[in-house]
Amino acid sequence: MIREINLENWSRRRQFEFFKNYDYPHFNISTNIDIAEAYHYTKNYSISLFKTILFVSLKTINSIPEFRCRIRENSVVEHAVVHPSFTVSVENDQFSFCNSDFDVNIHQFFRNAEQAIQAVKDNPFIQSDS
Repeated sequence: MIREINLENWSRRRQFEFFKNYDYPHFNISTNIDIAEAYHYTKNYSISLFKTILFVSLKTINSIPEFRCRIRENSVVEHAVVHPSFTVSVENDQFSFCNSDFDVNIHQFFRNAEQAIQAVKDNPFIQSDS
């Protein structure tokens, strides 16, 4: 489900007006995060550290309405849920893009991610969104 934001009374309208004319209206930050606890947890339970961090990140992202907003032409929409897109290592030191479905159930999320990863490994490709 996608909901169009009413720009007339939207509290982030000024940010939208600033970014809407950029070719790539993105803003990125990076930081160091201590993942020692997550690392030990995944090792103790023999589960994927990558998929665990991806799940926790997407669960957090989906809990914040502003993180589910996207610019679409001259409007802003809020998605009910956003799904992960990530890269997967494939043969010959190459990578492919991979899209998976988010699920609030971590076990289902892991199954979705594993199926998507396997599909990309079986048929590697790079596809542009444009």
